[in-house]
Amino acid sequence: SSDLSELRRRLNNRMIDKKSTTMVAHLRWNAAVWTVLISLLTILSRPPVCYAIRSFSRFGAGAGLEFHSLLRFSEAPEYRNGVECPSTASSSPCDPSLVHIAMTLDYEYLRGSIAAVHSVLKHSSCPENVFFHFIAAEFDSL
Repeated sequence: SSDLSELRRRLNNRMIDKKSTTMVAHLRWNAAVWTVLISLLTILSRPPVCYAIRSFSRFGAGAGLEFHSLLRFSEAPEYRNGVECPSTASSSPCDPSLVHIAMTLDYEYLRGSIAAVHSVLKHSSCPENVFFHFIAAEFDSL
């Protein structure tokens, strides 16, 4: 009878040990899953800052420089005035021959603002006579 009670006690202890081991393993797995989920949500909830930058290979003067593929950018070509454009004698922003364009810079539309500048310069017959004024709001976190 004492042997039987001892055997029951040992079996009971083994079952408790097995249950607690299974429970600990289950809790560790749950913690790992929650850690991955929270990490993914944190990464995905941030605005994609650099996803809009296109990556092109560079040829010519800067071809020897090695950049990380995500840090490369496409440089805009030089825009020069046509022969029919009046030359700007002064370098003052108050020159009356300049065309002044004011743009608001907004964090959400920064890519669009840069595209607009590029478009104005590309389609202008006198791009050297265009003067841009960029305005940023105080509360905007640029």
